[in-house]
Amino acid sequence: MGVCRHYCCGGDSSHCPTGQLCAVVIGNPDNSTTRAGYCIVPDNCDLVMQTGCDPGEGCYDVGDNGTSLCATPQDDVAEGEPCAHANDCVPGLFCASRAAGDPYRCRRYCDESAKMPCAAELTCVGLDIEPLPNLGGCFPRM
Repeated sequence: MGVCRHYCCGGDSSHCPTGQLCAVVIGNPDNSTTRAGYCIVPDNCDLVMQTGCDPGEGCYDVGDNGTSLCATPQDDVAEGEPCAHANDCVPGLFCASRAAGDPYRCRRYCDESAKMPCAAELTCVGLDIEPLPNLGGCFPRM
């Protein structure tokens, strides 16, 4: 059964009911086009450990403030492969580029305090999300 939700624009949660945020569902990850979404109640699952979601779901970042949401992956894109949206990637991965102009690829979440390190050929780069100071992504060494 579906649920009626408020529309919102560009990740701006100011038009959402209290306690909800704007989950972007339409648009490019590089913000080159207007992004649209709808208001949701965050799950606040654990991005690194991938806990707090039902079986078959992954924990995905849905805002610059560390808010997370459980979602069913829309694709099964593996680590290092090209992607367009967060839940294109298998659970435990997110869609990002390291620098402007770089292609977006699925990257693994990591913990800069080494509780959850990256594979040997990758390095954990901080994602600068305020309430999650140790949250990072595994990127190729430069």
